[in-house]
Amino acid sequence: MATVAKGAHAALDLLALGLAEADIAGMAAALSRARRVLVCGTGGGSSMAAVELENRLFRLGLQVSARIDPQLQRMNASVLRPGDVLVGFSISGQARSVIDATKIARQYRAGTIAVTIPGGGLALAADMLLALRFQEDGNLYKPSSVRYALLATVDILALATAEAIGPKVLEPLRRVRQSLASQNPRPAPADRRLIMHPVEEADTLCGGTAV
Repeated sequence: MATVAKGAHAALDLLALGLAEADIAGMAAALSRARRVLVCGTGGGSSMAAVELENRLFRLGLQVSARIDPQLQRMNASVLRPGDVLVGFSISGQARSVIDATKIARQYRAGTIAVTIPGGGLALAADMLLALRFQEDGNLYKPSSVRYALLATVDILALATAEAIGPKVLEPLRRVRQSLASQNPRPAPADRRLIMHPVEEADTLCGGTAV
């Protein structure tokens, strides 16, 4: 429906306005050099974002794990050390376990990145902030539009980290694609052009992959 599309568009516009204040390059540099990356998120949208960032970063050859259980967040944070990075997601900025994990990680001198609203508990606890700015329209029947902004932050961090690592990411990306090839057999190119969706065709011609 148009209401959902408009909400998604507005959430992405508000996120874009705040990107100029974020040190994306610094976050990407920290992630690209990290010995280990721990991603934390509690609740529907934040836990989704945490798992999706794990899914994006492991493809770059990074050692990354997502934790959505509050106690596991704290315990995993307690074994971080200098050179590691914790990324915490919280829409409200007040997710107690994510704040605690961030403070624990900083105690052991790991780097910390918060993806949350400015001025909240998580933002104040972390070294670096990727600010979420959003405004809901009060429609209780419609899912929260901030989910689209969260997914955009995941892609922003993943892309910037890939660019920070450079050509070395190509080999792990190739291996991931190759591992899926046998599970996703495709028709021969001559026949495939007859049944391919136009968007998928463009993606294929540009060297992309649909997974």
